[in-house]
Amino acid sequence: MEACSGARDGLHHGLPPGLMAALFVKRFRTSQAPKNDRNDADAIAIAAR
Repeated sequence: MEACSGARDGLHHGLPPGLMAALFVKRFRTSQAPKNDRNDADAIAIAAR
């Protein structure tokens, strides 16, 4: 599980943090490039929609 201070900042803007299983997010990776923070963030954003 990953967490960041941005989750806390989101509360100030009315965006409650949530949990997603990594296996669920993995399906939304658009790049087969090596796993990195940018690819992870893109997949999380797509899965959250």
